Amino acid sequence: MENPDAAQIEAVLGRLSPKNWFVVLERGDHYVQVGLGERAATRSPWLALEHRSGGPDRHFRVEVADRARIVQAFIGFADGDDSWQQGFDWRRVEY
Repeated sequence: MENPDAAQIEAVLGRLSPKNWFVVLERGDHYVQVGLGERAATRSPWLALEHRSGGPDRHFRVEVADRARIVQAFIGFADGDDSWQQGFDWRRVEY
């Protein structure tokens, strides 16, 4: 879906399930993605939130239990408001 609004983002993230376990939202060479549970290398029903801003050295991850925080992060990212990144204990993803 192109240029989703807040309601569309919330609806898509609300449908995360073991069979439909990840969502990616891109903006240029930046993206935010979330995966649900063990398929995303986290405990169920937790979510693994990741974002990348450019190259592989700018790829970060955090595990989150609260789906509402994920929704707000995706909406902030879609709006171009980088403040959505605050309040998470980000760890750089090592390849």
